[in-house]
Amino acid sequence: GEVADPNAWVAAGTLALFNGNADVAEADARKALKMDEKSVEGMRLLARVYFASKRFELSAFVLKRAADIDPGNALVQQDLGLTDLEMKPERRFRAEARQAFERAGKVGGVVTDNQAVNRISHSDQ
Repeated sequence: GEVADPNAWVAAGTLALFNGNADVAEADARKALKMDEKSVEGMRLLARVYFASKRFELSAFVLKRAADIDPGNALVQQDLGLTDLEMKPERRFRAEARQAFERAGKVGGVVTDNQAVNRISHSDQ
């Protein structure tokens, strides 16, 4: 039968993406979101699929929705920071990425890449 747990679809999709099967990963993310439209992990997976195919605006859109649902999710903030960096490499936008990384560190649960944050900070000056 059909899997009834959105997290199972997220896990399968994450594995598919890791193995380079972006189409399968996207389908699995959509299945998870169809079961639970507020699945933050489903949104993170969909955003990673978009990110992998350089559709950064779509990735950011999905991640911002996830952040609205779960503002304390450090992984969402971290993914948003990475997406902002890719989307807007110009110096004036690096502050947005740095703020997202700082929020990721503050909400906990994740060891942030301090070197990346420092690199962003120093490039602003």
